[in-house]
Amino acid sequence: MPAAGPVAIFALLFAAGDLQVGAGAQAELRAGQAPLLSGESPSTFLMALLTADADLYWTTAQGESSLRYAPRLLWRDPSPNDQIRPLVLHVFGFNYRDRPNRRTELVLQADGSYGEVDYAYLGQALPGQATLPAATRILSLQGSARLAWRASRRTSLQAGLSLLNWRTLDSTTAPTTGAASGATSLPEQTRLGFEPQLSYALSRRNTLLLRADLTYNIVQASNASGSLASASGFSALAWQPQVAWRSELNRRHRLELQAGVVIARLFADPCTTNSFTPVAPIGGARLASLLYQSRSLGVRGDLSGAASWNLDPVLRTGVLRGQGNTSVGAALGPRWRAELSGMVSTNLTRHPLPGDPDETMFMARLPFRFQASRHFVLEVGARYSERAQHLSAPKFSWHGRESFVYVMLTVVERASLLTVGPSSRR
Repeated sequence: MPAAGPVAIFALLFAAGDLQVGAGAQAELRAGQAPLLSGESPSTFLMALLTADADLYWTTAQGESSLRYAPRLLWRDPSPNDQIRPLVLHVFGFNYRDRPNRRTELVLQADGSYGEVDYAYLGQALPGQATLPAATRILSLQGSARLAWRASRRTSLQAGLSLLNWRTLDSTTAPTTGAASGATSLPEQTRLGFEPQLSYALSRRNTLLLRADLTYNIVQASNASGSLASASGFSALAWQPQVAWRSELNRRHRLELQAGVVIARLFADPCTTNSFTPVAPIGGARLASLLYQSRSLGVRGDLSGAASWNLDPVLRTGVLRGQGNTSVGAALGPRWRAELSGMVSTNLTRHPLPGDPDETMFMARLPFRFQASRHFVLEVGARYSERAQHLSAPKFSWHGRESFVYVMLTVVERASLLTVGPSSRR
């Protein structure tokens, strides 16, 4: 066949392996209440979401790589700016994993999205972000490289590099004309990160970890017309050395404790200079447990809490935030899954930021999933979230409610196109 020629040449450029193609689609219906845009009051909505997925995989005995493209079409009634056509978001990604030898692993990853988004997408793409920006079109790019090396039976070293860039495209494409008065715009944020880690196995059940993450953030604010105003931007450097202890308490419980400090330096004053936290203690704890297990039922629980330092590009400051997470999941046989999870996040500084922006949020989810076959997955569930100001704000009140129920059907397929020589799949 004529089409087989390019495929064969592509395959022979690599070591012996298996070339596969994957395709899928996801259809989802939502109904409930949520703000149409950031800063607005919740309103009743009906939403239809369709995502197509095309993937290309190359698997060898040493590793694997993949390419992904997934256009996302969203219809919502009512819609931002009274649009009848769907909102279109293009999602793409690349992954590469290689094991040159038994002790070394290299992982490369790149992801991005470009196009139109709604309020609900911003909440999922910026987890823990209490104040959501007013943005209808975005460009998001992120990449990372991680190299892991097992130096000995007990010691492992790891180093990672990451790059992230977020920006709104509203200034040149689709201005957010429907944003509520006082809504916060999405600035351009660029974040560079270096994440070294050392792990040492104290025993079969106990591991000591040392981390020293270093991040550099550049934030450029947008002026009233949406264009970038570099004079009002700022940058910040943060170093976060931490020590962590991970222990398999027994066959059912795993505990992790971590503690450290953040040392941050601001290179240009943002609007909220008096709220910037340059030095603060950080840490957290997590307990994962197998609560119950039988031949047909397994119940797992997860409880965690952490105090972490975050540079908030929307509110233009760096503060200490606290976040708590809890979840209980159940697996009934090989086909049924259910989970109840919740998260709360707030600013841990003593005083609210100027203007009383949203600094506290709560979220709960309850999905039920049925694996009809290896090709079909049906999921129904509900989501609820609220946002509020600082806990000590004089006008503290929950608002920005987002509550909806949904039903989602996922269809996936994966097949081999070409196999060259012997290969083993991971």
